[in-house]
Amino acid sequence: MPTISWPHGHLPHALCDFLTDCTTAQGRVYTRVPRNRTYPLLTVQGAGLGSIGTDAHLSADQPRLQIDCWAEREDAAGELAAEVKRLLDFRYPDALRDRVLLTADEAEIGRFYESKVERCECSGGGDTYLDDYARVWRSTLFFHVKVNL
Repeated sequence: MPTISWPHGHLPHALCDFLTDCTTAQGRVYTRVPRNRTYPLLTVQGAGLGSIGTDAHLSADQPRLQIDCWAEREDAAGELAAEVKRLLDFRYPDALRDRVLLTADEAEIGRFYESKVERCECSGGGDTYLDDYARVWRSTLFFHVKVNL
């Protein structure tokens, strides 16, 4: 049963597992927008490393993630974004910090990816807007996740 530690590309999957059944989106937490959608839902995607050099906190062990909160009503999308922020942003008392997240590899049984999360910090977003393509309300949040090596 091999466990692969950081760096790897499975941090969005680990946060999907963490957020599943913790919000009003329940089990509808994905790394990509699904073809058949039931709202509300969340998507968690990598968004690079942020603006390196402008902030002392940013480095290669602090990837940036984009979390989109989708709902059929404006207030529901905003409430879902607030739930995600309370669960992840280290400035809230019960937020994700100092935890080890394990993600199972679906392709190889027994292989796990380990992410030692020191803290998550909301670094932008949060405005709710009507997504013209999907025709639903959407709120986008950006987080920097400090991963211990």
